[in-house]
Order: sequence, then C-alpha cells, then structure tokens
Amino acid sequence: MTYLEGLNTSLPPPQTYPTPGVGEARSPSRLPAPGDASVASGGDVLKELLGGDLPGVHTSYSELQLVRVAEEYLSRGLRLALCTIVRKEGSAPRDVGAKILVGEDGRVFGTLGGGPFEALVVSDALKAISEGTPRLVKYSFTGSTVEGARDTGLMCGGVVEVFIDVLRPPPRTILVGFGRVGRPL
Repeated sequence: MTYLEGLNTSLPPPQTYPTPGVGEARSPSRLPAPGDASVASGGDVLKELLGGDLPGVHTSYSELQLVRVAEEYLSRGLRLALCTIVRKEGSAPRDVGAKILVGEDGRVFGTLGGGPFEALVVSDALKAISEGTPRLVKYSFTGSTVEGARDTGLMCGGVVEVFIDVLRPPPRTILVGFGRVGRPL
C-alpha cells in the first residue's frame, strides 16, 4: 500500500470552501462525503501515522508528511501546488513558512488557517495548477482595500504573501523501436 492510499481511508472529511463571489460552499467531487463513517478524524490520522496517543493534536501535516503526499501525487502522474506563506506584515492566521498542498483533484493537505483566506488560496492554487504557472499572491486581513491584495474579509489586521508553486510529475518518454530506428513519441 502506498502512503497516499493509507491516507485515503483515514483522512478527515474534506474541507468545504465558499466559491469566491458566489457564497455557496463547494466540496471536490472525488472526496468522501462529510460524515462518511469510513473516514477517521485528523487526530486519528496523526495517531496512526506517528504511532501513539497525541493529546491535543489538531489536524495538521508535518513537512515530512507533506513531502510524502507530494511524492505520491507526482508518482501517480498528478499535479499539485505547494502554497507557502513567504511574507507577513501585522497579524494573520499563520506565520511565514506555513504550508499547504492542494492536489489537482481539490484535496487539501495541511492548513494556512482555514476559513475564507484558505478558500481563496485553494482557489488560486487550482487556477495555478490548471494554467501550469506559479504565482505570488497577496492577501489582506485589514477589512479595507490594500493595493495588489485580495481581501479575505477577515479582520486580523495584517497582510500576507503566499507563493504558489506548481509541482508537475516528471515527463515520460516512450521509445518505439531499437537502435537507429528508435523514435520518441
């Protein structure tokens, strides 16, 4: 069993994120439905992965776990985005260095603080994946217009920049023929 397959049966229910500008929640279609009895809680996931009781642990992923998830996605030929807070001014839900992975299937691993901010990051990550281009995006937590920033609707008082890097599986080359008659397809 691969690392991701092990996670598939023990991930918490998927996050639902409001579609920006619409106000309705969406949930990626390939994920288990909320309340699915076969899906364990985030604490159960960490307990199983780390082998022991972890009182007070919240659903989160270590950098090693994020790397393993990324490796599994890429080995299956799937794209994903690594979203990292690279700059923070004032107050915001998480600090510089916080990371999430967003799979092209809409699955989210880790947290940048949840809520509308994380929903915007996930939306931007899915757009980056579909366009195949990384980007640096600024998000405002001030409740007012900040030049070049997307308003999160939150009032933490700060501004963060998130670098969204698109990770692609390695290209595959198929050769037909042998020796001087071999041709790449």
